[in-house]
Amino acid sequence: MGTESYASYAYQVWPGPLSADGKLALTGFSLTVTRRSGGITVKAIQDGTPMTSVSHFYAHGAKVYVLDSNLADDGGGNVDYDESDDGLVVTNAQGQVLP
Repeated sequence: MGTESYASYAYQVWPGPLSADGKLALTGFSLTVTRRSGGITVKAIQDGTPMTSVSHFYAHGAKVYVLDSNLADDGGGNVDYDESDDGLVVTNAQGQVLP
């Protein structure tokens, strides 16, 4: 994760604990991560819209990060005023981004 251009905008959200910035970056997201044999299943919904697919299995998945290049647009009341700068990344135990 450290060599990716967006690494400075990545906030680890699973496994926890969440940092204050991680909680803010999650604004507008509904995220469920379930450990399965051989990986994790991630279900992510952003502002009521499922991301990519409703649920995706990541073989060897170890960590989940929310990307948010502008935390200032994440207001109170679970409202993200500009989700175009948000994303989701899953890595394996070595920190490599999984497709």
